[in-house]
Amino acid sequence: MQNAGNLKVVLTGLPGCGISRLLSTWQLQFVDMPTASLQLAESVDKPGLYSWSFVDNGIVDFPVVQDDVHHACVIDVRSSPQALCWLPGLESLLLAQLQGADSIVFNFTEQSDLTLQAEWSSWLKKHGLNALPIVRVMNQQWPQDILTTFSKKQNAQKQLSHPWVGQQLQCLRFDVSQMVFDHLLMALDNSRHSLTMPILRVTANLNTLEYANRVRLEGSACRLDSFAADQTEPENYLKIYGFELNDEWFEQLIKAARY
Repeated sequence: MQNAGNLKVVLTGLPGCGISRLLSTWQLQFVDMPTASLQLAESVDKPGLYSWSFVDNGIVDFPVVQDDVHHACVIDVRSSPQALCWLPGLESLLLAQLQGADSIVFNFTEQSDLTLQAEWSSWLKKHGLNALPIVRVMNQQWPQDILTTFSKKQNAQKQLSHPWVGQQLQCLRFDVSQMVFDHLLMALDNSRHSLTMPILRVTANLNTLEYANRVRLEGSACRLDSFAADQTEPENYLKIYGFELNDEWFEQLIKAARY
């Protein structure tokens, strides 16, 4: 087990890129380095691994500029970078985060083939970001040399900007009972792509017609993934985060997906 020393590291990335899982894994691999979530306008005063979340803070903004903090931008490489283009402003938001990064974390690499990862590398090169070191996390395990990477600064920290900065994230929460899961997935996908609703994050824990056990749904602006739910977690809820969401539309969506 390596010693994390006095490192101060902030993980940034688009909602749903897997930062929470990375923090949980870090706690197992580096027990001497605490983890925490950064709040809006909060500075990093103590060593640790911190997460920065638009969803948790309820607003689009960037971390406080600090020269002694390493910023690592997390990218979910299960989807192609082309998936960023369906929502105007999404790609430029990720690029803004990368402009302030000292390293890049390719997350979920075990679920991303080498062609997809090469596509991301080409995308980074296209935008002049290929000089940043890339950390590949596989099966939610940090690589052995991660502390060396996180101990180095690549960029002088600067104030970042984006047209979405200051925009409040809307959260719609629904208490749901039995759902036809395929109908729910199709409706959410139609909302994002056909109706171009700016959905940034989806989380749910559901009882469904198709499966005997509860299903966990995790969604980002680029994808929807489902897997077996932790049976100790709260059940029968659906949360949708985004901008200018039509709550009446989603109420009808959920009504139609019930059985």
